Amino acid sequence: MRILFLFMTFLLWTNYTSAQNKVKDLELPINAEIDAAKKVHTVEGKCQGLIKWLVASDTKTKYTINETKNSITINLPPSGNVNVIAIGIIEGKPTEFATTKITVKGEEKKLPLVEKKPPTLYLFVDFKTISEKKLALFDTLYQNKKINFICNDLSSPMLTQSKFSELYQQTNSKSLLVIEDENEKIIFWQTIPNNDQELLEIVKRYS
Repeated sequence: MRILFLFMTFLLWTNYTSAQNKVKDLELPINAEIDAAKKVHTVEGKCQGLIKWLVASDTKTKYTINETKNSITINLPPSGNVNVIAIGIIEGKPTEFATTKITVKGEEKKLPLVEKKPPTLYLFVDFKTISEKKLALFDTLYQNKKINFICNDLSSPMLTQSKFSELYQQTNSKSLLVIEDENEKIIFWQTIPNNDQELLEIVKRYS
């Protein structure tokens, strides 16, 4: 009971994290970083008498004491700090307290990768007048995995009843090209260029 009282007094009135690993007649190993994969770690003290142990850690930790070897074997938590506190008993008298800290390095939790959505390309054209060459170009855009491609007629509600309607009126033409980012924010818009290469350059720039 007296030893338990001494441990409680030590915890209440001292900062054990700043205590030394070596005091008169008692020595513990220096602070160590241990991989959690090791599962257990043994701390062996040096003392001419019997060592009494106490463990203070971030989480509840199991341990086994070997009085013959003056050692303590600790079941390592997944991560965090384990403070091992010891006091030696020599001829019935206690030594000063000694401590050592075990920092358990667990595997870092990797955040799940959030796949970034590609931008979306909207083309609004007059299907009645579109050429086969343009259709072939649109098919190429559809195959592009770096951008979502949506093509609609000028009469589509997607144009006439959406935020794109005002943009179309501003173009004063018979076509509209709009690019939105992954958050559906418009990042580029204009009339569809007549030059196919120019259209492809725009797509390349934003995909």
